[in-house]
Amino acid sequence: MSGQPGSAGADAIRRELIREGMAAICEEMAVSVIRTSHSETVKSAMDFSTALCDAKGEIIAQGVTLPNQLGALPDAVAAVLREFGGTLVPGDVVMVNDPFAGGMHLPDIFVVKPVFREDRLVAIVATVAHHADLGGSVPGSMSPYAEECYQEGLRIPPLRLYSGGVPEHGVFALLRANTRVPEIVLGDLAAQLVACDTGEIGLLRLIEHHGEEVFDVQVRRLLDYTEELTRREIRTFPEGTYRFTDFLDDDGVHPGSVAIAVAVTVADGSVTMDFEGSSPQVRASLNSTLSFTKSNAYAAMRTLLRSDIPNNAGFFRPITVTAPLGSIVNCVLPAATGTRGLTGFRVLDAVFGALAAAVPDRVAGGSDGGLSLVTIGGVRPGGERFSVVELLSGAWGGQADHEGQDGVPNLGANVSNIPVEMLEAAVPVRVERYGYVTDTGGAGRHRGGLSLEREYTFLGEAVLSVRADRERILPYGVGAGEPGTPSGNALEASGEERTLPSKFSRPVVSGDRFHHRTAGAGGFGDALEREPEAVAADVRNGILSAARALAAYGVVVSADGRKIDAAATEAERDRRRADRTTPPPDALPTPLDARTRSPG
Repeated sequence: MSGQPGSAGADAIRRELIREGMAAICEEMAVSVIRTSHSETVKSAMDFSTALCDAKGEIIAQGVTLPNQLGALPDAVAAVLREFGGTLVPGDVVMVNDPFAGGMHLPDIFVVKPVFREDRLVAIVATVAHHADLGGSVPGSMSPYAEECYQEGLRIPPLRLYSGGVPEHGVFALLRANTRVPEIVLGDLAAQLVACDTGEIGLLRLIEHHGEEVFDVQVRRLLDYTEELTRREIRTFPEGTYRFTDFLDDDGVHPGSVAIAVAVTVADGSVTMDFEGSSPQVRASLNSTLSFTKSNAYAAMRTLLRSDIPNNAGFFRPITVTAPLGSIVNCVLPAATGTRGLTGFRVLDAVFGALAAAVPDRVAGGSDGGLSLVTIGGVRPGGERFSVVELLSGAWGGQADHEGQDGVPNLGANVSNIPVEMLEAAVPVRVERYGYVTDTGGAGRHRGGLSLEREYTFLGEAVLSVRADRERILPYGVGAGEPGTPSGNALEASGEERTLPSKFSRPVVSGDRFHHRTAGAGGFGDALEREPEAVAADVRNGILSAARALAAYGVVVSADGRKIDAAATEAERDRRRADRTTPPPDALPTPLDARTRSPG
């Protein structure tokens, strides 16, 4: 019988019990971080991740945290194992943030703890968290103007934070001396240590319950099972090579767009993503390490495959990611990487754009372009320093079967917004406005998600740094879907309002007012095929104005959205269809020239 010990059925059950047990441990680790961290970026925005690895550094389970961090974790653990090899002992804890030694950008610190059983290394627990400040030229350590990593803050190669359970006081002193907000940074680091202890205790209990030999066998089977499921899913994609190039508006320092090009080859249950043709690395802070590029490429594929595939290293096996050395997606020293998040988000967009031709029913219109980061740092009148990184979420594009989502984080970053009250308690600002923007998002059979806006009044002196994009090159629509709408930054100072670029850093003073709007996402399919009642519902709900309903969808509706003129709508749509010189495209992204907005 399948339920008997040693049978295939019993093995599958035990494998699933171990899988769920490890997933629960990762979630317990995540809860530990949230409950004990000090910065709003970690405890409110939840910019951190947790994972378990085997003794070789392969991920065997991960928390439901940031996809575009977790795919880079194996490189960080590999760097730790290369540096310390067989010298690790019980009680050791290692940290690293160096982008060129397994890290991604300096604010993301990996904390790695080996797990021993009877003096044998049996596993590794790890966390990564975005820290409030690690020095450099601006609070938050993410200046868009940095041209080299040496200008961005403290680079940490793999270092022991604890040796045999004893803290390395010199390392803690080094951290304290190189951050503007030492209590917050060391508090968040302590939260990561608590999470690692939580993971170690839970994992050892799980191993003890099942037996080490059984646990090891079942974990190997779990990775193999995950690989099998992933390859099976990839085989549902039509084979071929699919190409797409997307662009960042600019690098924040020099004019001109920055290309992210990819060729995605699907063959026999495997996928190769080659980023040949992407721009060379830039003398600005947008450069991505190959580990971060891989992480975003994995995240893109993860969203296109069935959701019940386990999250572990078996998923990575069928996916190969390559990129030219010295490119913006595989940078080398002395590249600055502080704002590399935008490049990673554009990697996702490029992969989705390429695969729209292969699996159009699974691909959405272009998203908001990636989380906008608003960093506010400075010194209070009493001398206390502050630094908070806000992660402003936007919208997803329309899909084949539903509207785009409003007010959600980018697919690559499962984060939260910082509640207004928490932000106002942490830094001297008052949030004047926060909400959706009417008439944004690309039109389509299923519309793109709306822009969000957030407006701040500063109550004291500070340094304001912003990382955003999609102000000039808009999120693409899919099929006949329209591109999304642009992001925007404006600052009102001394009674005069001025438009600011998408990436900047500048001082502000009390009374200055800053307004940020995220990009609206791209639409999916022909807007003239959208149900008039769905358009009217958007007017009723304040998503669309009646004027926009007519202009974008050909729907004649009352200002309150409660009455549709069906005859006028049908006539208007028939006229527009007749005026078309070419039929609407199949499910392919909008060409670049149709979604480029002239500066100003």
